[in-house]
Amino acid sequence: FFNNNLIEKCRCQNENGVYVLVMDPNRNFWTVAGTTQYGAVNCDPGRATSLFLFETVNPAKQDALEQFLRDSIPAGHYVMMYTLNDAKINTWSEGLVNLLSTYGSTSITALATDQTVKPWAFFFEKGQTANSREAVATSSNDIITLKAEIIEK
Repeated sequence: FFNNNLIEKCRCQNENGVYVLVMDPNRNFWTVAGTTQYGAVNCDPGRATSLFLFETVNPAKQDALEQFLRDSIPAGHYVMMYTLNDAKINTWSEGLVNLLSTYGSTSITALATDQTVKPWAFFFEKGQTANSREAVATSSNDIITLKAEIIEK
């Protein structure tokens, strides 16, 4: 939800990975058109979506996620990430884990060494770690909520 309006609904419920939503400083959402973009999957290629799904059970998709976050998203853009089912965080590369830490994630290092599947959500403004927010479940069946405030500049 953004300002109490549904942004998107999960269309890939049988997949495993991480959803990424990107919003520019003017509050416009990036979209995935067609089947793939930036290495992300669109489970409903007949329509554009604002959710980029990176199937992180595949090491090549982990690399695509890392490259997308590092090279494709400009500073000042807002990013919301959350796991879908088992994102296999414990198999993520050190480079991806370290990158997320530099963006302000304080839980990703522990999650990367944990064998338990736990829902995780992370919000950050690229280039501003002070505004980062994160939520981690205590068990695999928990439902998490993450609220973040975007402050006008």
